[in-house]
Amino acid sequence: MAAVLKAVLVGSLPLSARLDIGQIFLVGHSRGGGNSVLFAAEHPEIRGVVSWNGIANVNLFGAAFREQVLKDGIGYVTNARTKQEMPIEAVVFEDIDLNRERFAIVAKAAALQTPVLFIQGGQDSERLLAGFHLLQAAAPHHRFAKLEGATHTFGTVHPFAGTTDDLERAIAITGAFFAPLLERDGIKKD
Repeated sequence: MAAVLKAVLVGSLPLSARLDIGQIFLVGHSRGGGNSVLFAAEHPEIRGVVSWNGIANVNLFGAAFREQVLKDGIGYVTNARTKQEMPIEAVVFEDIDLNRERFAIVAKAAALQTPVLFIQGGQDSERLLAGFHLLQAAAPHHRFAKLEGATHTFGTVHPFAGTTDDLERAIAITGAFFAPLLERDGIKKD
């Protein structure tokens, strides 16, 4: 994210003349949702964040898996959608340990004054639903929307086969959240 933000701010992206660098918003899904909260906490240029089924804890793995990876140097998890065996190296857990405060998503969300909307599918994993409730308790000044019946991917599949009603709802709620944060010609839009 830092490289993209830098490219936006210095105008090195294609069509950068059309970008309004005073209006930078983030939308992240799953790990990207948690990462967006962390990034906004360190970058005041970010004007708003929406987290779709975002994580509340960067350590997505159980204690036994962590110990096995630290012992062997690497472990594998199966991607639920693609069935790929994803390698997780020991450096992941070492980084989490070294940056515990920096990666504290719930604490960062609680302190963050940048507007944040957390959208959570009601049929997502118990771990993510529990994280959503932790975020609600710790950061009640932010907005929260639970989409009953929605899954982790809002009903979409890999490879993408088209939109779904749940994805369209998430997009509409996201747009409605960002709309009042937009400024036009230096005037805040109502």
